[in-house]
Amino acid sequence: NAYFVEAGKEKMKIPVLVTSCISPNAPLTNLSDENARLSLTLKAIRELSKNADSLVICDGSDYDLTKDIYNDKEIINKDSIEILHFKNDVESVKSYGKGYGEGEIVEYALMNSHYLSGAEHFAKITSKLYVDNYRQCIKAFNGKAFFIPVPFLKENMIDTRFYVVNKKLYHDFFADSYKNVRDLDGVYLEHVFFEQIEKNKLTGVIGTIIPKIRGFSGTFNIEYCTDSKVKSLIKELRLKYIAMKNK
Repeated sequence: NAYFVEAGKEKMKIPVLVTSCISPNAPLTNLSDENARLSLTLKAIRELSKNADSLVICDGSDYDLTKDIYNDKEIINKDSIEILHFKNDVESVKSYGKGYGEGEIVEYALMNSHYLSGAEHFAKITSKLYVDNYRQCIKAFNGKAFFIPVPFLKENMIDTRFYVVNKKLYHDFFADSYKNVRDLDGVYLEHVFFEQIEKNKLTGVIGTIIPKIRGFSGTFNIEYCTDSKVKSLIKELRLKYIAMKNK
């Protein structure tokens, strides 16, 4: 299979791409204060730096996080952090939404990152967020993809806050899909990713454990909380059923 590597999972070095936008231009973004967004981004990076093999932080508002990160004493393994920044297509992001901007950020990072250029796979997480059980998610990654379908019981989206994917598979099926995002028409990046999986009959791309995503949502201006044990168990069972059907 073209999307698997021969090396065992334990040998994979998977960089984590953090898609950042300190100064947002997208509609439907409730947290727009730059200082708050910067503070919450750094808080998440502190947590991510504890577990990631390497971090690639790419900001689409052309904000350079270098000084902020290197002056933050709680961020560890700074030698394994790469910082990129560029200016999104502002008018397109305003017209089409944050998913369009995120797609541009991933595209730019894949073209310009040293860590990503040498990797077979990458994890992606939205800035201001981290995953409590990140190592377990990486262990569950099959070398192809780790996508989580949402919402619970009536899946028609992929949770694009966090995923892990083979880079070639991403290029083949997802790299350009952001161009179909139309937030104001209710067509989000989450819908487009799900449609790509369905349309191309992609198998073996559903994760088998629920990522425990923590941090703050800039879109909804809320802090994410951990599900109860009962709710987590129900979600886990549901996910395993979906993953089994997707084999």
